[in-house]
Amino acid sequence: MPIIYLVFENILTIFVLLKMPRPKRHRKVLSPPAFHAFIPSGVGVESKEVVELKLEEYESIRLCDYDLLNHAEACGLMNVSRATFARIYESARRKVAQAFVEGRVILIQGGDFHFDEKWWKCHDCGSVFNSVNKARENECALCSSDYIEEYSSSAESFCVCVSCGYLKKHVAGHPCREEVCPKCESKMKKK
Repeated sequence: MPIIYLVFENILTIFVLLKMPRPKRHRKVLSPPAFHAFIPSGVGVESKEVVELKLEEYESIRLCDYDLLNHAEACGLMNVSRATFARIYESARRKVAQAFVEGRVILIQGGDFHFDEKWWKCHDCGSVFNSVNKARENECALCSSDYIEEYSSSAESFCVCVSCGYLKKHVAGHPCREEVCPKCESKMKKK
């Protein structure tokens, strides 16, 4: 009886391994958007009716509808198969159509993507740039502010206390510098 159990267990393991999907590849995004949301006229920023558009979905619309590339060219730039690109593009167009028809806010954030170059975002003026002057490496290229951070491909970000190091999950639309640490009541900044 134990031999039959081991054989069955090995066959089951092989079957499970063969049926597992391959890991999802990060989609290449050439540049981040200069904004993070579209808000229709007459709808408040605090509206709960939000459509979340992933960065790779934004990129698919930019490549096809703005740069006027065909699917074969666009999927090559994003480093995905043509079928995957078609699914991303269809999802993006459905979300944009839903936001237009229903008057919803479009938030552009998150997703499975990566950049070829480093990009930075200034939290004071909102500019997004990819070339930092080596002499002024920690300053915004537009307003010379030192409140910049690398534009990250991770979906989650955190606010950190400047005094005690307390971490709190960042809430989109609420700048970290306006948050107060619940432990020591000091100012917080984006991590």
